[in-house]
Amino acid sequence: MNVCLATMLLLCIFAITGCSGDHKATELLETAGFEEKQRNVEHAVKLYEIIIKEYPNSKAASEARTRLDDLSNKTRKYQP
Repeated sequence: MNVCLATMLLLCIFAITGCSGDHKATELLETAGFEEKQRNVEHAVKLYEIIIKEYPNSKAASEARTRLDDLSNKTRKYQP
């Protein structure tokens, strides 16, 4: 019985830890989007890179990769 309780406790801790990481990644993604809208692209790119590095398997990381690709494509269009 104690093993089962300990296992459940560990699973709860991992679930809580994972959720807080996803929440932080989402907050960073929102901030990066705001920075992008304010035309502070350099800071937005840094935030997207942080999300991908620190939360690679999150939904926010997937969106950050998409945004970086979009920004990269826009930059290439405007270069001579």
